[in-house]
Amino acid sequence: MKTIKFKNRYYQLLVYALIFFCTGCNYKIIQPTDKSLVHLDIQNLSGIPHFDLLIKRQLRSQLFYEGFSITDNFNGGDYSVTLLIESDQKKGAIFSDDDPILAMSVITELTSTVNLRSIKEPDVNHNEEISVQSSSRRSSKHEQADYRKTYLDLAEQLSKKVVRILVYNSSGIS
Repeated sequence: MKTIKFKNRYYQLLVYALIFFCTGCNYKIIQPTDKSLVHLDIQNLSGIPHFDLLIKRQLRSQLFYEGFSITDNFNGGDYSVTLLIESDQKKGAIFSDDDPILAMSVITELTSTVNLRSIKEPDVNHNEEISVQSSSRRSSKHEQADYRKTYLDLAEQLSKKVVRILVYNSSGIS
């Protein structure tokens, strides 16, 4: 076997750095044909306005990061994910000493159901109920709590759990 000798230390260091960085961080080159196609169906039955758009944006970025691609065609995909966002409940967490009725911190809990189906094998599917929660705080007792960050946090948590379910079960479904 013939060994490769480098004339310059710079080239040797460059080759070792490329090998280290490309294999050390689990980097892999994905061809567009290697990606599994996912069809998303999101139904928002909660009282949160436009939450389906928030969760769809988060799911797109998370699925792309995991090597999936989204399709609008139901029959053209490999998997179908139906997300039913059922209800949101708000509970007071921290109360003021002056006013024990008005909560200074509110926890929002969101319940949803995920149905994952393989389009190629219609008999195989996976159902799971997911619950996520996030808190919001009032800056004073005269102001309303700002729920925008809470809704973004809920969308991020929910999308991560849905993608985790898809990644974990897609190997068993296909």
